[in-house]
Amino acid sequence: MVRKLVIALIIMPAIASAGSLVDLSFSNSIYMLESAQLRHAAELGDADSQFRLAWQYSQKDDSERMETIHYSPRHALHWYLEAARQGHVASAYNLAVIYAQGRGTNVDPVEAYAWLDYAADGGHQQSKSILADFEKLLSEEQIEAGLARQAKITLGRGYNSRARRYN
Repeated sequence: MVRKLVIALIIMPAIASAGSLVDLSFSNSIYMLESAQLRHAAELGDADSQFRLAWQYSQKDDSERMETIHYSPRHALHWYLEAARQGHVASAYNLAVIYAQGRGTNVDPVEAYAWLDYAADGGHQQSKSILADFEKLLSEEQIEAGLARQAKITLGRGYNSRARRYN
């Protein structure tokens, strides 16, 4: 009888810790399912999911990010590009920031200006409010190159919102 009690006392902590492992793996599987669903929707072309996935990749702080997605500026750049090409103006703004700061790519003020202008044309308020200040940091050649690049981006979507600037 004593022997059975000793064995039971030895086994019980193992069972309790196994229960904790099950709970932990269950919560991890929820994160894995959420991130898999987000990735799947992004890969199917949903611009909002592409934006959310890019944002997840851009977060350095673990508490701001899903556990199964690791910080990767290069992946963030990719998914912001995918969303912005579909007209997602918040993604276009974030691309402008990425190109201005050189996160995951080289610093490119012309590309930054093109995406900032694109976002402003799309109605993104923060882009509208800083566009004039950003223009002051650029040369005329950079502004012209940025407008030309923005026109190509816009034409890729089937319309040219820049035409009003050249009237």
